[in-house]
Order: sequence, then structure tokens, then C-alpha cells
Amino acid sequence: MLNTYSFPEFDYVQSEEQKNGVPARYPMVIIGAGPIGLIAALDCASRGIPVVVIDDNNTVSVGSRAVCYAKRPLEIW
Repeated sequence: MLNTYSFPEFDYVQSEEQKNGVPARYPMVIIGAGPIGLIAALDCASRGIPVVVIDDNNTVSVGSRAVCYAKRPLEIW
């Protein structure tokens, strides 16, 4: 019998700023945790730039997140 893969789902976890009600400011906000978003976050972190990544999914990718890759992300990856 053929079984289909079930993608794991992760519960939402509040950040410390949300728990304490104290807003935090970040010089870099990245929207999307696809390959390019994650590489951009890693690149910023390696340069000492505080960054926050925002994504609307609570699971791993259910399909392709990138049609092609640019040179810089591949150099970092």
C-alpha cells in the first residue's frame, strides 16, 4: 500500500518581546524562510547584523521554494 508523507507541523512559539510586551527593533527584517531568505539571514548574521526572519508556514516546504539560485547564495551555502 502506498503511504503519503505527512509534513511535520510546528507549534507557534512567542518571542521574548511578545511575551514581555516590549517591542524590539531590528535593522534587518527578512520576509520568507525559503532558500534565499535563509541565506540572506545567514549572510547578515555572519556580518554581525541582527536579523529577524518572518515566514507564514508552520512546516517544512511542501514544494519547490526557488526556481533558480543566484550566485551569491550558492557562494554562502
